[in-house]
Amino acid sequence: MKTNKLLQKCRDTKYRTKLNIALMLAGIIPIFILGVTLFTEFQKIVGDEESTNMKTSLLQATTSVENQVARDDLMARYIVFNDGLNSALALDGSERYEKYKMYTQTVKPLLTTIRYFATDMKGITVYSSGVTTDYGSILRPLRAFKEQKWFGLVQDAPGFQWILDSTQKDTMLSVCKVSNYQGQNNSYLTIQYDMHSFLQPLVQMKQKNADVAVFQDNHILYVSGTADKGFTTSQEEFCNSIRTSRICLQHHIDGLNWDVYLYTTNSSLSAAAQLTAARTLAMLGVSLLVLLIFGRLLSHTMTRRIEALTQNMVSVSTGNMKVTVTSRENDEIGIMIQNFRRMIAKIDQLIHQVYESQLAQKEAELKALQSQINPHFLYNTLSMINWKALAAGEKDISRITLALSKFYRTTLNKGKSLLTAADELKNIRSYLEIQLMMHDNNFTVSWDIDEAVYPYTMPKLILQPIVENALEHGLDVKETGERSLAISAQQTKSDIVFTVRDNGVGMTQEKADSIINCETTGYGMKNVNDRIVMLYGSTHALKISSSPGCGTVVSVNIPKNGKEELST
Repeated sequence: MKTNKLLQKCRDTKYRTKLNIALMLAGIIPIFILGVTLFTEFQKIVGDEESTNMKTSLLQATTSVENQVARDDLMARYIVFNDGLNSALALDGSERYEKYKMYTQTVKPLLTTIRYFATDMKGITVYSSGVTTDYGSILRPLRAFKEQKWFGLVQDAPGFQWILDSTQKDTMLSVCKVSNYQGQNNSYLTIQYDMHSFLQPLVQMKQKNADVAVFQDNHILYVSGTADKGFTTSQEEFCNSIRTSRICLQHHIDGLNWDVYLYTTNSSLSAAAQLTAARTLAMLGVSLLVLLIFGRLLSHTMTRRIEALTQNMVSVSTGNMKVTVTSRENDEIGIMIQNFRRMIAKIDQLIHQVYESQLAQKEAELKALQSQINPHFLYNTLSMINWKALAAGEKDISRITLALSKFYRTTLNKGKSLLTAADELKNIRSYLEIQLMMHDNNFTVSWDIDEAVYPYTMPKLILQPIVENALEHGLDVKETGERSLAISAQQTKSDIVFTVRDNGVGMTQEKADSIINCETTGYGMKNVNDRIVMLYGSTHALKISSSPGCGTVVSVNIPKNGKEELST
């Protein structure tokens, strides 16, 4: 169902829009493919260049660290094989003064001088079995060495060992055994270094659009960027997290037992790649703009006449028969426009012929009805009846005669088809006065008239058939209860609204709706409705509402199309 609606919506899209979309797709797709191809190739070139630069940076940084380690190892070897240090450590416990003298004049100056030149050193300590008490932080008993947490890592290891001091933050230790003259390995040299001095060359690689990670013995020492999120200090987990990186390089520093990783993520692009992406997008944007402008101009040129024809057809469908679209071209669209103009001209001609024929027929019917009465003879006869009634003292006969005279005088209206609302209401008053006498006043009449409606003109003989229908089919057939008739004349912003309400027997709404469609022999409700619809349109047709036992209400809306000065 949704697919059908979508397809229907696509079919209903304007022809100009379809043409614009087709032109844009025809131009954008090749440009997009070309742009993507160029971007992919350039990104590959940039990626290769970036990989080469990263390898160079990693090699330079790790070489710098290895050189620093070699320098520090050389310095440690100088200390380990120093004769003065070995002589001091070889003294036994009975030679206390000589030991103190050697410590003060030889060992301390040696270590202090070395630390002075090596700014990355944080401290130097010699642990020896020949030392019984701490001599500051320079010389300490061997038992203090064995108490260190990392003792088990270095006690039997040959050569120099580089370890991370877990007891001191950011501190690296270089540990080695010291052999005395007797060949006994009962002394150890530990040198404390600032770990950041070794990391500094590696950290600087981060400035080259790459992230750095350093591990020692499967424990993380340093991670830059965001790669350290989502894993612990395990080197294996770290490797899994960067498996999808665009570039990932690794280098092992033997002296420190460090694994150094230099990598870039898929989301990171070099400045050149970003510039290429921006240029590609800009090219696509400019192409899209050019195609949009060109497409709109071309589609406007091609569809302008079709749209004008469509708008004119819609206007004709609403009743406006004026044709505004023209075309001098003899192509398919031009021929269609010319045939449309001829067709509307013919339809308009036929409509006027039918309208004029119907109008003439209605006018003839109305004049035929009015000609049934000879007004001069009628007026003279009624005047004589009134004179005879007055002479005989019959006031009721005189009154009904005068009412009948007024009624027909207003009805005939000197042959005019329009009269004022005041005259129409005067006519219906005369008619009801006659009916009250004929019905022996067995019903009542109430009036609700807005005098502001009096000057407005309207077709004559509108209310009389409605009132007659209310009396004949509503009140006359009511057997019990009070009979009443209410007549109202009010105004809205655009119309005069006449309402005739009776409390007669009523009828079903279905029957009420059929009254204005029933053919009658007299001048009845259908005739009134047909005249109003012909003059003012179907929106002003009679409105009838009724229900059995509740009476009937008939409403007539007459547009305020004209006014006349009322005679006083």
